[in-house]
Amino acid sequence: MSEPKRFSMMWGEDEDGCIYISPFEHLHGDWVRHADYAKLRMERIHDLNQIGGLQEEVANLKADADRFKAQVERLTAFTTRTIIPNEELKAQVELLTKAGDNLEQVLTNKVASYESGNASHEWLAAKVGKPSV
Repeated sequence: MSEPKRFSMMWGEDEDGCIYISPFEHLHGDWVRHADYAKLRMERIHDLNQIGGLQEEVANLKADADRFKAQVERLTAFTTRTIIPNEELKAQVELLTKAGDNLEQVLTNKVASYESGNASHEWLAAKVGKPSV
């Protein structure tokens, strides 16, 4: 709807001393015609309904954002609990594999050194991943 005509009221007194009210058109007047008021009222109700619908949509979007944030936090915690320890476990497996390989070499190639006490030194070296002597 285009902007309705607005009116202000002029108060006055005629020559008989009677007070009168006379409307006059005014750009920022506080009054509008009844027909225009009814249209404005319906537009306002329509706008309020739209605002209510938008507020509901905003509330739903905020709830979705909160749910996604919680999901990200859960996945981050899961990642911290699983992926990082898995990397540590892989490093430990690699270290133990090297140590086992070195131990196998010690046991198969240097059985005689067991009697001289070198086997324990070689095992300790192999356990930390150092090459055997």
